[in-house]
Amino acid sequence: MYFFYLITNAQLDTEHWFAPMSASSLQGTPKGFLYLSTHETTPYRYSLNGIDYQNSNIFTGLSRGTHKVFVLGADGCSPVTKEFLVINIINAITPNGDGINDVLDYSELRIKENVNIEVSDRYGAVVYKSPKNVYTWDGKPGGRTLPTGTYWYVLQWMEPETKLTVSYSGWILIKNRE
Repeated sequence: MYFFYLITNAQLDTEHWFAPMSASSLQGTPKGFLYLSTHETTPYRYSLNGIDYQNSNIFTGLSRGTHKVFVLGADGCSPVTKEFLVINIINAITPNGDGINDVLDYSELRIKENVNIEVSDRYGAVVYKSPKNVYTWDGKPGGRTLPTGTYWYVLQWMEPETKLTVSYSGWILIKNRE
């Protein structure tokens, strides 16, 4: 059995594909870090492109976006593959129409199920809740400009293979010219 663990670029957390792992055991690991664990004694080789294999089960410096990992057993048979995502947790948008950081964009989550994006103001009032299959938000609920400030988000989805729910929450700065 293979266990895949992922550290996001924006925060130390784990994405559980087959089994949970304590985030506290990963303190101090670099962002964009992938740790692969197997419970077998057979030597495995690991690759991100299916060509260049390494003995180490650790990959660092991963870019944001979708990747595929290949795990090859000592028998040399076909590798086991798994697609995974290094998500870009966004903490600021400036919805002023200049084309730079204008939207909250989680389009890479299209490979997940039941994606929910919710943004609330400091009083807990929901200012945005994503409709089904909508992964972007222009920072303007109903077309109206929000005051500059810190808002709170919950980003949640279900892993397609394991049916485990993954949830991130934190703050987002919405900066508007006033």
